[in-house]
Amino acid sequence: MVLFLLSCDKNSLEKSNYVSVLASMSTFPVDGENNGGNITCDEVSETVDCEFDYSSGRLNYEDFPEGGTSGPITWRTDGKYVSWTSTVPVKIAVIVKGGNDANVYFEGCDQCVTEGSGLSAPINPNNGKPYGLSNITFCYSLCETETTCETAFARKTVESYVRCFLNLDLDQDGTMDFNRWGWTNGPITESHVHTWYNIYAAAGQCDISKGTFVGVMHVVYSEGTATVYIDMNSPYTLKETHLYIGNDMLPKNNGQYTVAPGQYPYKHEDLVAADKDQYTIPGLSGDLYVVLHATVCGF
Repeated sequence: MVLFLLSCDKNSLEKSNYVSVLASMSTFPVDGENNGGNITCDEVSETVDCEFDYSSGRLNYEDFPEGGTSGPITWRTDGKYVSWTSTVPVKIAVIVKGGNDANVYFEGCDQCVTEGSGLSAPINPNNGKPYGLSNITFCYSLCETETTCETAFARKTVESYVRCFLNLDLDQDGTMDFNRWGWTNGPITESHVHTWYNIYAAAGQCDISKGTFVGVMHVVYSEGTATVYIDMNSPYTLKETHLYIGNDMLPKNNGQYTVAPGQYPYKHEDLVAADKDQYTIPGLSGDLYVVLHATVCGF
């Protein structure tokens, strides 16, 4: 990937509040007083005349010594150089700070990309090598792509622990309680420290032969805490997740059992083309049931 490179240094900002665009050696005014390379996505947006819908915020190297994930972007670093990939095409600027300076890499407002590599802070004149990474910020927007999203639910890999919503008669009145598909899974106990689930999308009537296997869920239950790890298969991504985990087979709303995802107690509804998600639920005890709903895109 060929990137334009913006250089921002403390002295130039103090003197003129300008940054240099090295690709053309022209200059652009930057509003703000973020000296020492600590510029923001808003300032970059004004400089390059390109709006960015999302910002990762400033990601400090000491908190992410090997890299991490922000929205659809996963990045890796050795402390000097950074590489990144995105699960979906993005228009992006990357601010790489080290020493008192920052480099801002920018592909172009009309360019949609999914990866970059060799990004670094400015060169240290004392040794001719990049300054060590201090922090990094990703400023990006999702490129418009034609994609379809589907409803998905997690299903335990052991059949005896799986119950389809359509087959539940919890009030034992002889009629089924729900008319939507999905699964509740359990019970699991603390002796089942690790349990695994497959995630199926568009599996109407709970028929997995009609659905698509889109990812996996791993639940670690120990000492009263459940940690839930969700990992998607490429090219599928998460738009939102809703989780129930508790002693009853299903969550309740106003004293009544429900399978409506919006009424589950734990939810992440602002995911951005994420290929993974995670929950940590403390204060649990006894046998547990698990329901995971997800809106999955990429079809």
